[in-house]
Amino acid sequence: MNEITPYPAKVTQDRKLTLRDILVIFFRRRWIVLAVSVPIIVFSVLGTMNTVDTYTASSQVLVEGLSTDSPTFRVNRGVEHDVMMSTAGQVASSTPVAEKAAAALMDSLQILQELDPRFAGVTGPDDFKGAILEGIHCSQVAESDILSINFSDHLPRFALMVVDAVTEAYVEFNAESKNNTGATQYYTEQVDQLQGEIDDLMSERAQVFEDGGINSFEINKTSSIQYMRQMEYQFLSARANREGMERRLAEIRREIAADKYFIPRATGSANAMLLGAFSDFNDARLQLEKLRLSYNDSSLFVVRQMEYVDKTEMVFLDARSMFVRNLEVELQELVEHENSLNASFEAYRKEIMQYPEIERRVASLDMEILAQRKLLEAMQVKRGEVRMEAESDLRVSNIVPLNVPQVVMGIGQGKRTIYLMLAAILAIVLGLVAAIFVDINDHKIYSRRQAEEVLEIPVLGSISEIRPARKS
Repeated sequence: MNEITPYPAKVTQDRKLTLRDILVIFFRRRWIVLAVSVPIIVFSVLGTMNTVDTYTASSQVLVEGLSTDSPTFRVNRGVEHDVMMSTAGQVASSTPVAEKAAAALMDSLQILQELDPRFAGVTGPDDFKGAILEGIHCSQVAESDILSINFSDHLPRFALMVVDAVTEAYVEFNAESKNNTGATQYYTEQVDQLQGEIDDLMSERAQVFEDGGINSFEINKTSSIQYMRQMEYQFLSARANREGMERRLAEIRREIAADKYFIPRATGSANAMLLGAFSDFNDARLQLEKLRLSYNDSSLFVVRQMEYVDKTEMVFLDARSMFVRNLEVELQELVEHENSLNASFEAYRKEIMQYPEIERRVASLDMEILAQRKLLEAMQVKRGEVRMEAESDLRVSNIVPLNVPQVVMGIGQGKRTIYLMLAAILAIVLGLVAAIFVDINDHKIYSRRQAEEVLEIPVLGSISEIRPARKS
């Protein structure tokens, strides 16, 4: 019996599919299954066959986050730990590390050119550096302090060489940045330069004695020279105060030009006066805006408030002008004080110039030598601090390699077969789902069992469709 009358959709919805039904649907709707699954299988085969074998090499390093200043043996899993691991990953895949790794790979360039023709055009480390930056990938292993360094390539030996070079370059870069050799070299150069200047001054001092024919003498005007030093110090301090006040006034004037209601920074009663006047002015403006919401500008309330706003504004501007004038008066006093000290210093210096020439020159050289020695001592202390920090325990905050680089993953012929099998199974399943969907929405009766389910009476027989004979 073929294609009796359509039966209700409720019957198809209530009917449960058995394995036999699925097989019947599969053969009945085989063209739908083929139409869905064949394109998927074809595209999967083409895509998989066009891929190149890829191998991923990996190595692991331990990032220790202890510090010589505050060592701890408790692992911190907070934000600082996450930042530390993220930073470690960024540094391991950074340009400086890639440059060091590329320079190391240049030693193996001849071997790589024999293994793969694509390395024939490599002429310098920059070619390797670009490949490293594009393919290197660093990731944290779970929630631990272990960083995984990975690199993928169709040549497993090259992948291993890159991972090994990057790991060594990362360890070297970490050690160099921690040791801060540049700072040590800088302070060493400064110390050598200062020592040379002191030697030159000492030689010049000895030459003064030799030229004057005096082997040694005691400075008779020690107190006068010390007093002159005090006067020079006072003059320099006064000049610094005057320059500071000039910069402050200039900055206040610039701010006032940019902002009409700028409040200068002040202390004591001046600050209270400025802030109080500006607060009254600001409150008056706010009250005016509130009144304007209820009254027009010609109303008596608004007019009075506007007059009050103008009055408070004038009070604030007058207070600020008075503050600026006070600063100008203070600046003038500083200028006069500086000029007075300068005049006194110059007069006293002229008196000192009357001392014997040898004594003056020697005193001047002694002052320079003393200043250079103090600077030399400070530089030596700083260089010692940098050296101690650089030569501290290398295990602290260090990068420790945990294993030898090895190939941990690859996409080869075996995995291609698995991928193709999975794609074929998925394509057939999708085709079968499409066929079942079409069959469920088709309300025609195709079998004796379906007729018995719809009519709820037994079917005794069926009449087959009689096709007319073809005319020859």
